Amino acid sequence: MTLDEARADLEAMFLSGPSTKCYKAMTGEHYVEVVSGGVKEEGERYPILCATPELAVSYWFTAAVEYAMNVSMDYYLTQNDPIFDHDRYKRHGFTLYWRIVPELDEVTLVLADCPVREKVWMQRKFWYVYSRFLVSKKPQTQQAMSA
Repeated sequence: MTLDEARADLEAMFLSGPSTKCYKAMTGEHYVEVVSGGVKEEGERYPILCATPELAVSYWFTAAVEYAMNVSMDYYLTQNDPIFDHDRYKRHGFTLYWRIVPELDEVTLVLADCPVREKVWMQRKFWYVYSRFLVSKKPQTQQAMSA
């Protein structure tokens, strides 16, 4: 799965909300950083770096879907909706708000394999996907809509 395909699959599960350029979405809630391997708190290191771009996309997509499921879990525990499919998020009014759409980034790490004086180093490339978005059932606030 490519990053564009993963993004399209995620977007297809939700209603689409407007983006903002500030730290809060139109609902007044903070955006969440979702990266390859899970949700990342501000200032935390990335949970994983992947050996291939494909693996990074796969781990990001899994993390994004798990985040959405966790957000909606409390709501679904109170509902009588026996149908578990991707359209259920739309049926119940969950909206996806992008702040930063997923982007595939590459990092090169230098691994020292011996004392510095011998200068035998290995470089290795790794990949991760970074995104910042929110999944919410809350309505847009008047303040946010007028801003």
